[in-house]
Amino acid sequence: KPHHRPLFAANLFYAHGSIIESVPIEVLKAIVDAFKEAGFERVDINLSAWAWVKNNQAVIQKYDQIIEYIRQSGFSFELNPQYSSTESDGASVQQWGEEASAAYVKIASRYHPEILVLVHEPSTMNARMKLNTTPRQWASFVKKSLKAVKRVAPDTRCGTGVLWTEMKYFKKFKKIKGLELMSIDIYDLKGMKVYNKMIKSARKAGKGVYIEETWRPPYYIPDSTKKVSLETYISTGI
Repeated sequence: KPHHRPLFAANLFYAHGSIIESVPIEVLKAIVDAFKEAGFERVDINLSAWAWVKNNQAVIQKYDQIIEYIRQSGFSFELNPQYSSTESDGASVQQWGEEASAAYVKIASRYHPEILVLVHEPSTMNARMKLNTTPRQWASFVKKSLKAVKRVAPDTRCGTGVLWTEMKYFKKFKKIKGLELMSIDIYDLKGMKVYNKMIKSARKAGKGVYIEETWRPPYYIPDSTKKVSLETYISTGI
């Protein structure tokens, strides 16, 4: 049984680290206004640490503006840093980990988000990085960045995010002392039994669980022989 009413969040996708530089701030604000009208309570942003690694002030200042607007609009917000293949210079796992952890400190101290996800879908990040980073290595990165973030933003709740196919990563993450949240990304229904196991296991370990992402699979192609609208398909999955 749920312990509280659902909290609904929306992802400000046009503030994604790989595209925000080309999106006008007026567009980002208009989307936040739409979220407020729709009744959402939190705004999630999939930003990139790369702007802080490279000190890209144009991007950083745009994040300053939109995050201030999100707060002024009455939302809480989550930051979900992701690695983008468009931002890499072929760094090793060790180099990337050191740069990202240092960037997280700057991000957390600058914005003090309610939630900061330290690792998003490790297998997805591995594919983008073209590096075979093991569950142990990802867990080591989480431990290091968790301590660093908590020193500058002790009230920020830190978590990790996984898909149902990432149980081997999940098992490592749930053992990390001080990690408060486990998020799950649900893009299809075939992994629901695994997600339920994850939820029970995470709660038993004293960690909160929430659905961070859910939407239609991006590879979904509607069946032209069936009279089912895309909206019906999406809402049924959710």
